[in-house]
Amino acid sequence: MMQLLGYCAWRAAGARPIIKLRDVRNAAKVAQEELSHRVFDATFYEPSKGDRKFLEGMLSDAETTDRQDLAKRLEKKSGWISTYKKRLLTARVIEEPGPGIFSFALPGFRDYLKEKVR
Repeated sequence: MMQLLGYCAWRAAGARPIIKLRDVRNAAKVAQEELSHRVFDATFYEPSKGDRKFLEGMLSDAETTDRQDLAKRLEKKSGWISTYKKRLLTARVIEEPGPGIFSFALPGFRDYLKEKVR
């Protein structure tokens, strides 16, 4: 995201040798849109129904999701949670910062997902 922001800021500055604050502000909007369309859209549309259900189940929590809470919330058994956890970890959509604790790996993806599932 930082590289994308820098690239967009230099593009906004045009031929000027100095980037101005307005360039950075404009670049931030463009970079966020690019991140949403190129990364978040792919992350949202590629997973299976089960993957998406797992991710949507995580939205009820502020930062991290406890495995047992997620299983209860989704009314799923441990094996189901393990299957989708493994798939989403491999795809680098979620992280497991501690045993049985999940978080979104992509900064901003939680907010994006909340908007998509409304």
